[in-house]
Amino acid sequence: MGAVFAAAHSSLEHGGTIGWLEELYVSPQSRGQGIGSRLMADVISRARQLGWRGLELEVVTGHERAIALYLRHGFQPLSRTRFVRVLAAL
Repeated sequence: MGAVFAAAHSSLEHGGTIGWLEELYVSPQSRGQGIGSRLMADVISRARQLGWRGLELEVVTGHERAIALYLRHGFQPLSRTRFVRVLAAL
């Protein structure tokens, strides 16, 4: 099946609480059945109920199916470059 996880945080840029879509996963054998779209619709609906001002996410290069899913649900690309600073070794 599938799972979705979004976390809230405050955003000066957006003037309130927004969500970060941390994970949206559909098992390989379940892909192409609309599960990702249902999960996406559910997380958008819940974010609206909670009064979030928006949702942000990132996509790993090469995940074209995921990009197509997010575009279908109204997401738009941002012109940002993400950076990370690792603080602890695994």
